[in-house]
This record gives sequence, C-alpha cells and structure tokens, in this order.
Amino acid sequence: MTLRDYLHTLEKQNNLLKVTEPISKSYEIAGVLKNLEPSPAVFTHVKESNFRVTGNLFCSKAAFAAYFGIPVNQIIPTLITAIEHRHPCQIVTDAPCQEVIDLQPDLDRLPILRHCDQDGGNYISSGVKGYSPYFLSNKHSVEYFFLIA
Repeated sequence: MTLRDYLHTLEKQNNLLKVTEPISKSYEIAGVLKNLEPSPAVFTHVKESNFRVTGNLFCSKAAFAAYFGIPVNQIIPTLITAIEHRHPCQIVTDAPCQEVIDLQPDLDRLPILRHCDQDGGNYISSGVKGYSPYFLSNKHSVEYFFLIA
C-alpha cells in the first residue's frame, strides 16, 4: 500500500484528522501532534511551506499492523520472515514520486519541523520506545535527521 493509499484509507474510515487552519512548522505542528497521539493528522496549510505535513501515522502497534494487514501479534514474526527472505526492490520507471522533478532543490521549502526551543534546529524525527526483558527497564531510542546548511 502506498502512502497515498494509506491516507485515503484513514480518511474513508474517519481516522485522519484534517487541520486546515494555518499552522507553523516551528513548534506548533509538533505540539499538536503530541497532543493528538496516537491519532493521525494531516496539516494542509503550513505557513512556511507549500507542502502538507502528516504525522502520527504509526504511533501504535495497531496502526503499524493495520498498514500491513496483519494482527498485532504477527508484527515480529512478519518482520523476521521479511528479513530472512528478503528480495531486491522492484525497479519502476514511472512512479508518483517522480511527478515533480526539481533539478535545483531547496530543502528550506520543505516543512521540516522544529519540535522544542532547545533543539539545534529543525529535524525529521522517528521516535522509538522499547522494553527489554533482559534489563528490566525501559530503553529509549530517538532517531532524527538534522538539515545542515
């Protein structure tokens, strides 16, 4: 399922909150997404960009499993099977991501969020939390990508 298909599915199920009011990529979107967790949302009017922003798409195991059409208890077995039986990616010559080609990209046009006032700048994030039965404690890992000029 493509991202577009998934967003349409969420919309049809009334599981995608659409925010149409102007909103800033600096602090505002991140704050709203945090308050909405785990509900997915799309922001259609980002003040600093012509692009939309979606977030909270996979904030729960249930959402992750639903995307792949599997029960929650099959996430780990499915991932293990995929790793053990991997195959090369399909190569396509015509894809939706190729509809617009920009030979001089300007990353400042992208709505990369600024989350907190003490962050080093705007970044793309993917927060991951896990529990380790071996250490009997919560382990946290936050992965992010900074835009370095």
